Amino acid sequence: MTRSREQSASLSLALLVEAEAEEWGRNENDKVRRKVMIVSQSDDVQTRVLNALHWDLAVPPHRVTVEVENGWVTMSGLVDRPYQLTCAESDARRVPGVVGVINQIRLAPA
Repeated sequence: MTRSREQSASLSLALLVEAEAEEWGRNENDKVRRKVMIVSQSDDVQTRVLNALHWDLAVPPHRVTVEVENGWVTMSGLVDRPYQLTCAESDARRVPGVVGVINQIRLAPA
């Protein structure tokens, strides 16, 4: 993960987007300007996912890493049993704010 992606995962970002929209009944020169604020809450989602994993006794602590970008959770690490892999993914999917989960957790060789 690059340094800028790490910073974006740990900080809330506020992007100010300026959009122009034409309204029905107005001519082309009369445009309405509106500003839309998009707030990324990746750090809050990451904290909630890590908290969910912490309280699940089936998931070994410190063996799974979590990265969040735009609501998408990427999980990686190494676990001993297949049920630990599915429990970790299930925990992440239940967290509010999670759009999707990319599970890159692998099983340790026997």
